[in-house]
Amino acid sequence: MDAVRVGEDYHEFFDSETYLRSYLKEDHCNEYTEFSLRCFQEFWSEIGNTNLRVLEFGGGPTICNLITAAPYAKEIIFAEYTEKNRREVQKWLEKSPDAHDWSLYFKFVVETLEGRNSEDVKIRECELREKISHILACDINWQDPVQWPSSCEVHSFDVVTTSLCLEACVTSSEGYRHAIAKLKTFLKPGGFIALYGVLGETFYMVGQEKFYCFPLSKELVEETLINEGFKTRGEMKIRSWGRNANCDANGFFFLSAVLLP
Repeated sequence: MDAVRVGEDYHEFFDSETYLRSYLKEDHCNEYTEFSLRCFQEFWSEIGNTNLRVLEFGGGPTICNLITAAPYAKEIIFAEYTEKNRREVQKWLEKSPDAHDWSLYFKFVVETLEGRNSEDVKIRECELREKISHILACDINWQDPVQWPSSCEVHSFDVVTTSLCLEACVTSSEGYRHAIAKLKTFLKPGGFIALYGVLGETFYMVGQEKFYCFPLSKELVEETLINEGFKTRGEMKIRSWGRNANCDANGFFFLSAVLLP
């Protein structure tokens, strides 16, 4: 496939099931997913607060990076661009027989990272299902990037998380800055943003389809957060990546920051 998919192409050409089978297998948690799960577990345990309102922006068809959020959240709003991806998450919430099986990922987080037992794994699955209150459409290019229901409090989130999203939907450094600026408006003063993404990537594959990615740098991410009024929390964590035919990233990163009053 010579065409590079971008923007609205996701609605037609991004196959959720192929993505999950390729990158988030039901029987194997790869080292890069383990990296993200460890980073989010550390992030939430360091915050320590509970009863938090959380916005997951651009969650794709996945819920694994929210497993550690469940005990700390009062409510999780899940926002995603494509209907197919939103439907995948809805299937998991409804325990549909053809939903992706995230059991291995719950087990890794709850037993391996948190040192709990198999009964706690089941409890965590139920807890996350209860905490996800809405699955909403979003688009970072909209003036208001989330299609909010009238009943939702919009600008009062304690935490905004986003994973492997912004670099797939912006085309410039300025576009990235605008994206962070928009997400910032959803946070309370003193609220947190947590970013998991890729560095230096220009494309990734989903089956035979090639998708565009804006190549982020460590400096761009850090400088954008600081310029938008955030204070970064510690050093950016980076897991190197060997480029291959499926993805030309230099590495995966995790960075969190607090919005200064």
